[in-house]
Amino acid sequence: MERSVTEQIEEDIVFGIYAPGTHLVEEPLQKRFGLSRYTLRAVMTELEQSGLVKKIPNRGVQVVEPCPDEIDELYAVRELLEVRAAELTPLPAEPWLLEELEALGNAHAAANKAGDMRAAFRLNVEFHRVQFQACPNCKLREAIKEYERKVHLVRAAAYGNPGHLDRVVAQHREIVAALASDDTARYAEAVRSHLPASTEAYRRAWMVKHGAKASGEIATASPADPWRTLDRTARTPAGGKSGAVKPRRHGGGSRSRLVTS
Repeated sequence: MERSVTEQIEEDIVFGIYAPGTHLVEEPLQKRFGLSRYTLRAVMTELEQSGLVKKIPNRGVQVVEPCPDEIDELYAVRELLEVRAAELTPLPAEPWLLEELEALGNAHAAANKAGDMRAAFRLNVEFHRVQFQACPNCKLREAIKEYERKVHLVRAAAYGNPGHLDRVVAQHREIVAALASDDTARYAEAVRSHLPASTEAYRRAWMVKHGAKASGEIATASPADPWRTLDRTARTPAGGKSGAVKPRRHGGGSRSRLVTS
């Protein structure tokens, strides 16, 4: 299935093509996706609603860079929502759902082994979309999806850590095994334990980038941009186009226009 423009830009934000703090410029994005200004601004509105960008008066649209404490708060909400969904889920899950999750988990593991982090990201999103279909509360499912998108930026830091995706693969298998059982406590714990590692990775990456203090210690690791640890295939924009858009203003005649509301 062809991904929407919103999904492609979202993925490029996740993998640092449009890094936190980047101003998104209209002309390159219009040219890349063949969009009118009106349609592009609708895409930016959708990305803003998902929490990935913010509109700044008279300055355009900028990729957000939440501080670690904000990410911790978002993950606290995610834990409340997802664990509650697990507690409400009838077990064992339907055979069709278990089969689909197993297939997605295997595909995710294969993408991880091949080093295809973009495919791993998409398969991870789809895995959890299917997983929470087992929850009978549709409003809870909608809230889970909303807050899951708000923390997509965190994955850029986590995916650069050796062994992270291997742990995710193992956790996916435990989620499927718990869904196949009649043990609600086991499933709720599998859901809970799947969340914390990502926020810890983001905090370390944020400290490296900003030289910030945390718990009385100063991060001294490098490089300054933790997203550069991602492999080259992940850093390539969806569709194989040019890299990150950076705001440039030219003197005289024409100048780049930032995406504005």
